[in-house]
Amino acid sequence: MSERSSGGQASPPEEIGAIGVPRWPATVAILLVGLLYLSISDCHSVGPPWLVLAGAVALLVPLWAARLRGHRLLAHVLSRAAIGALTLAVVGSALLLLVRLNQGKTQALDLLRDAALIWVANIVTFSV
Repeated sequence: MSERSSGGQASPPEEIGAIGVPRWPATVAILLVGLLYLSISDCHSVGPPWLVLAGAVALLVPLWAARLRGHRLLAHVLSRAAIGALTLAVVGSALLLLVRLNQGKTQALDLLRDAALIWVANIVTFSV
C-alpha cells in the first residue's frame, strides 16, 4: 500500500522487498523451453534435441545454489547466461527453419509443428 513505516518515514530499500520476487516461475519457464526443444525435429534445432534442456539444467542448478547462499551477483550473471543461451537457441532454430523453408526440404506439417514450437519457445523465453 504505502512505502512508509509506522514512524512516517520512508523505509530503507533493504526492508522493501527483502525477499524479492518469486523465482520458481522463471525456472519453470526455462525448463519448459528445454522440454519444447525435445519435440523440435533435429533439422530445426541447433545441436541434439537434449542440448537446450541439459544447458538449462546446468545453469539452473548453480543459479539456485548461488541464490540460496546469498550470492546475488553470481545468481544475476547465471540468470542472464541462461536467458542468453535460450535466446540463442531460439534464434538459431528460427534461422534453420527459414533456411529449410527456402530450400523446400521439409514437409508442411513438420514445418508448421516446428514453427509453432519455436514460436512458443520464443514467447516463453521472453516472458522470463
